[in-house]
Amino acid sequence: MYTAALVLGASFLIWVYKSITPPPPKICGKPNGPPVTSPRMKLSDGRHLAYKEHGVPRQSAKYKVIMVHGFDSSKDLFLPLSQEFMEKLGLYIVTYDRPGYGESDPNSKRTVKSETLDLEEFADKLQLGSKFYVVGVSMGNYLSWGCLRYIPHRLAGAALVVPVINYWWPSFPRKLSIEGYKELLKRDQCKLWIAHNAPGLVYWWMTQKWFPSSTVMERNPIIFSKRDFETIKKLSQVPNPNEYKIRQQGDYESLHRDLKIGFGSWEFDPMEVKNPFPENEGSVHLWQGYGDKLVPYQLQRFIVKKLPWMKYHEVPDGGHLIIHEDVLCEAIFSDDNCAIISLITSILMLRRISSNPNPYQLRNAINQHIWRGTACAALEKGLLSKMGNISGHECPKSTDDPQITSPRIKLTDGRHLAFREAGVPRNEAEYKIIIVHGFGSNKDMSFLAPQELTEELKIYILIYDRAGYGESDPNPNRSVKSEASDIEELADQLELGPKFYVIGVSMGAYPIWGCIYYLSHRLQGVALVAAVFNYCWPSIPDSLTKDDFRKNLVKLALWLLKHMPGLLYWWMTQKLFPSSNVMERNPVFFNDRDKEVLKRTPGFELLSENKLQNKSVFDNLRNDFMVGFGKWEFDPLKLSNPFPKNDSFVHLWTGFEDQVVPIQLQRFVSSKLPWIKHHEVPQSGHLIVYESDVCSSILRALLLDEEPAASHVPNLATLISS
Repeated sequence: MYTAALVLGASFLIWVYKSITPPPPKICGKPNGPPVTSPRMKLSDGRHLAYKEHGVPRQSAKYKVIMVHGFDSSKDLFLPLSQEFMEKLGLYIVTYDRPGYGESDPNSKRTVKSETLDLEEFADKLQLGSKFYVVGVSMGNYLSWGCLRYIPHRLAGAALVVPVINYWWPSFPRKLSIEGYKELLKRDQCKLWIAHNAPGLVYWWMTQKWFPSSTVMERNPIIFSKRDFETIKKLSQVPNPNEYKIRQQGDYESLHRDLKIGFGSWEFDPMEVKNPFPENEGSVHLWQGYGDKLVPYQLQRFIVKKLPWMKYHEVPDGGHLIIHEDVLCEAIFSDDNCAIISLITSILMLRRISSNPNPYQLRNAINQHIWRGTACAALEKGLLSKMGNISGHECPKSTDDPQITSPRIKLTDGRHLAFREAGVPRNEAEYKIIIVHGFGSNKDMSFLAPQELTEELKIYILIYDRAGYGESDPNPNRSVKSEASDIEELADQLELGPKFYVIGVSMGAYPIWGCIYYLSHRLQGVALVAAVFNYCWPSIPDSLTKDDFRKNLVKLALWLLKHMPGLLYWWMTQKLFPSSNVMERNPVFFNDRDKEVLKRTPGFELLSENKLQNKSVFDNLRNDFMVGFGKWEFDPLKLSNPFPKNDSFVHLWTGFEDQVVPIQLQRFVSSKLPWIKHHEVPQSGHLIVYESDVCSSILRALLLDEEPAASHVPNLATLISS
């Protein structure tokens, strides 16, 4: 019995040892190893680095660039640069196999520093001169960081293309790095955790068969954006006879060591690296795809914020494979004097704003968003004459087509959102607020915040056309979640920062509930103004709304919109009987104060007959109504407080005589969610955003947590019970 236990225990230990111990590498040129077929350079410690040269001869080159490949790649990576282009610039590029990859000897003591010193010695052996350029791709950028840290005096310039992030770099705010880390699939979270905390188990994890270990190794489609798939399709047509050589010396010496180094504990914090070019004698560029599913752009933005000497280029719709796109690859390798980098980047950026921006919008976009260089004046001269076809959609071809007159951004799914800015410039603002308009409205809605108040508090206000409204493209897949995602992407593309305020008006409240549920971590404060509520929420008791005529109207409208939209469209646009235009000023929905407002404002223009005769307007309103009052993915009345530390609040503003939304429903919501601050405005109806004093109170309460003098907060329990 005892002997059997010993044998079993010994067998288990042997199995564990074999599971975690990688096999020896098959070294090129050694017995049982692959043959050497490429030129190689011998380093001082006896190891060899294999390399490949491109472009003009290095002796006559104006620019000498060392290209560092990424994970599961090699010196044979595809660069879509024509010989003509490289000759025009006088460009020499050398790519090499990093240790353990391709035909370069492994290094069992590989670190960020050792690889950096390999690169320096390699440059000296090739006689590239006292200074040279470095371009890193993806995982290869840990060498770029190493060069910036250990040999900045040898650099003429550097570019980090889609650099892989180490989530354990000390300068990352813990919350931000955790958010990025948790966006990964569980298998990749495990892989990176092991690489950082238990590197001795990396070989076991990457070779075990019980669980999926890595989406990258599996070539899982989830890691690629739509644009990446287009690039992959093009790459499949380019022969690569040496692809089999990438891992020929063993997965452990190439891929697994990469993971241990790239995600291990570094000897330095990259965000504490000093500017290698304090006299502006060179520059460092960081290129990031906005749609990159492997590397989160939010973390890259944080890095360049910490290192303002970096020039940041964010490619709209770009994925992880932007180095293989011919136009972008040329931009990355071009020199600043040619202004090609800024030209290409700005063209791509302009797809995200209006198809007809004015000079101020162009200058503002270039200065504040992507390009931080010195070629802005030349850019404006070169681009202003070509506005017609720069945006991501075709310009109107006839006078019957709607003209785009507002600035717009392009979302990752190809749609555009139009927006309007108010208050102080956003780069001077202390408070940044996104206002979400309601049903039948648009970005030109009135929110009567006094100019003196916005200047006093330095408030920037952004109002946008929701999907399908105004000059924003429709979204046939509209949902509560998609509306919240539109808000987040709008905020990111306009660089409002990691947190911002949101105000939802009337029907615009449902995107705000989506924000509270899906992106509470991005919110700095919330206000719901005359918020429309959904009678389908499970937590609203039938007894509370059984006598509410509005509930029956909503049910009837939903049924007609779903089953008989054609009949409803006819009714809303026919001329024989009054229909929708009566709704616009119907006394059933508006109190006396609202009627006074409607005398001096156009009201809900989209609900008038002449506007509804446009089928696209009707279809968009139908879509919006069905989402706002349909079944949601969550119950708002079961939401947790988005500000558990009471560092901010959610405010609910109600007109005491609001006849669109019953007051008892507003009070019930506030009682179910006690973390909401409920403000009732005496004698006011549904249109309280048209009252300047109320708007001032809304802003002061939201931003300064001031108790509004104009509001009346009744005892909710007493009123509900009565």
